[in-house]
Amino acid sequence: MNELTTTQKAILETAATRTDGAIYPMPEGMILRGGALQNVIDSMRAKGLIQADSDFISEEGYRAIGLEPPRRVEDGFTTGPEGETNDPTDDCVDEAKDFATAEIVFDASLESPADISPKTDNEFEADVVAAEQAAEQVLEEIKPRRTRENTKQSKVIEMLKRPEGATAAQIAEATGWQNHTIRGFLSIAKKKLGLDISTNRVRVVGPNQQGSPGSFTTYFAG
Repeated sequence: MNELTTTQKAILETAATRTDGAIYPMPEGMILRGGALQNVIDSMRAKGLIQADSDFISEEGYRAIGLEPPRRVEDGFTTGPEGETNDPTDDCVDEAKDFATAEIVFDASLESPADISPKTDNEFEADVVAAEQAAEQVLEEIKPRRTRENTKQSKVIEMLKRPEGATAAQIAEATGWQNHTIRGFLSIAKKKLGLDISTNRVRVVGPNQQGSPGSFTTYFAG
């Protein structure tokens, strides 16, 4: 038995939690649809992980995820670990399957089943891996980009957005950063984070109008 892909394992583990072992509906969060999903199902059926003539996990499918198949009795009923008899119709399998398949996108490029050429096991595996990689890429692309809370970066941005802003000394005290690190972050915040950084320079002079060490710059983010 070949090693299971992430998608195959998720389908089997979800089906195994159901008293009848139905693979539908698909696991929550799975975004595979249409031909990609069908390739996964066909590959699993070719490996014997799904029953050949139905959409239920097979005995081999249970073993593939480290479980013992439930004992079978007449009329499609199963006997659970406590000896109870489970009726698959209780889970409304047909209704769940209709709901799941209603979301599958029709591939208009296939005019009829006759247009589908048989695939080898290797071709099925390649399609399954490609579909999973595409799904992972989509999830990565739609993942919201945000600044993590309780980080130094988010702390500094919060300080800059205050009405009174923040000085370099205040930022250094809050983060432990050196002055060159503070200047570098302010540049990145403006160019890459899209923050509107402005400054207000306060110059303190002494009796002889000389610059005083008390001079400072306050930074603001809009």
